Amino acid sequence: NDQIWTACDLFLRDSVQHRLFDCSAFSDVRNRCWNTALEHLPGAMKVSLDSMTSGEKVSFIFSTFQSSYVAEFSEYYDAFLNFIYHVSDRRNSNINNLSLAVTA
Repeated sequence: NDQIWTACDLFLRDSVQHRLFDCSAFSDVRNRCWNTALEHLPGAMKVSLDSMTSGEKVSFIFSTFQSSYVAEFSEYYDAFLNFIYHVSDRRNSNINNLSLAVTA
């Protein structure tokens, strides 16, 4: 997607990485939901994931933790799906509000 996202002060291309980890417009919901998701992980996995770059985090999460589906990880998957859902929901709300402001 070549569109520039203008809801934050970075004015970067609209991408999954930017939406989930870099956009200042979503920092409140991102930080809250990210910390909640991390609370579900074992210590070593939590430290490892939290120290990754934004791009590495996207790859790790969307690759089901760089492995095949593991039933025992379902709690972890759910926690990160919740993170993605809430950040995406905030983004969609911002888009709707921007659209309403433009047409008003």
